Amino acid sequence: MPLNQAQLGEVVTAFRDHLMQHAPVDWQQVFVDFRSIGGYVELHAQVLTVFGQAIEWEPPEAVAFFTGLRGDMYKPGEGTWTSVKFHLVVNGKFSAEYGWYDEPDWDHRPDARFFQEELRMYPRADEHVPGWLRDGAEPPR
Repeated sequence: MPLNQAQLGEVVTAFRDHLMQHAPVDWQQVFVDFRSIGGYVELHAQVLTVFGQAIEWEPPEAVAFFTGLRGDMYKPGEGTWTSVKFHLVVNGKFSAEYGWYDEPDWDHRPDARFFQEELRMYPRADEHVPGWLRDGAEPPR
């Protein structure tokens, strides 16, 4: 059963707190872009410092957190999201934009096996399988 809104808020707020504790000392904002399908994952994170400098950062446990969150938010018959853009500001305010139906903006498009794995891990009724996911699951000819 997927998390309800209150549970989701608690889980994501706990992750926000985790990021705030582990972010570099001079951070002002954190941007995390996570994309996943099946067992394939892409994660990019940047910190904007108080000096206006953007630096790449590897937030600890972010892959495990977002991978678990995908499972926690799975809706039987509807699937789960495949991308999230997470933004955190030093005052604690944050936003998370989940991509449920649009194909993620991959750095490297995953192989068909990951699309197939996604459909096994998070089954969807036919009407909830976006065309890009259906097409991606077809083996190359």
